[in-house]
Amino acid sequence: MLAEELPMTYDEWREWRRSHIGASEAAAVLGVSEWESPRDIYYHKVYPATDLPRKKTQMGHRLQDVALDLAEDVLGQEIYRGTPFADRPERRVGICQDIGGSVLAATLDGMTPDGASVEAKASGIEGPVWGEWGEPMTDAVPLSVIVQCQVQSMATGKPTYVSALLGGRGHVMYVVQPSADLAAEIREKVDDFWDRYVGTLTPPPEQGVRLETLAAIQRHAEVVDLEPQHDPLCDDLLGQARQMLGDVPETADVIHAYAKIRALASSLETMQTVLKARVIELLGDADEARAPHDDPALLWKLTYKPVSRKKCLYDRLAAKYADAFAECVEQTTSPTFNLRAVKK
Repeated sequence: MLAEELPMTYDEWREWRRSHIGASEAAAVLGVSEWESPRDIYYHKVYPATDLPRKKTQMGHRLQDVALDLAEDVLGQEIYRGTPFADRPERRVGICQDIGGSVLAATLDGMTPDGASVEAKASGIEGPVWGEWGEPMTDAVPLSVIVQCQVQSMATGKPTYVSALLGGRGHVMYVVQPSADLAAEIREKVDDFWDRYVGTLTPPPEQGVRLETLAAIQRHAEVVDLEPQHDPLCDDLLGQARQMLGDVPETADVIHAYAKIRALASSLETMQTVLKARVIELLGDADEARAPHDDPALLWKLTYKPVSRKKCLYDRLAAKYADAFAECVEQTTSPTFNLRAVKK
């Protein structure tokens, strides 16, 4: 059965996605995504999200047509790519398909005339190449992409082509064949995730969530009162912190001492970020909370509200007003401290 494009506005498409687990989200539910955890997907489905721009997805949208153009050259056939949203002409709705009897669904980047999905990927364009990418026209792609392709094949009944732009390699085409066994396992685990967590409004346990996911939740003005909550993750992180603090070197060598303290500070900063996400999760979709303090005369007040800031887009300014920009830019030089280990 060929996937058909569902007519919808941009907001309707976002609501359609929120009521399904998409192909890329299935990889996160199974714990094999490079970007998101099952807990991220839970929050995507439970709370409506603001349409915040994300640098990673913005670059992907810009490169998608490039990857599909190159796929046309390799396959020797035209690839259908969906149509612009009526209310958001700068964005294009992909080819959307429900997968019967499951919460799974797929939004395809492109489709060949015979109904095969074409997935556009970019890796190593900004930053290092993520995942293992093997020989062309094989299925040697990252496991997260395998899962995504299997879900798309559930929608099309066909193989899925992956048109990848890889740093240091250029354009490489892959093809992933449908696997009935893997598809059944994906469907079972995704549907169980929905019933067990999304359906009961219970976050998946023992998993982190990105601050970016929590920042995107549409919040409303509400103050919630919180009770002290025991979190095993908190116990674990505090135990690690105590262990690290007890491992401070008793050395007079100032360079070794500085390097050790720097590593300790970096680890503590990472723990702080994880616990910050845990605290924000307690808000739900409220923007303010109060919680008991150790001092009976005090209480903790937590707010998570948007703060507007203005920033200068220097690249755009320099391109449009090159002479004025040059006159207003002053180069300064100052010492920069750097300590790293090098070979003798």
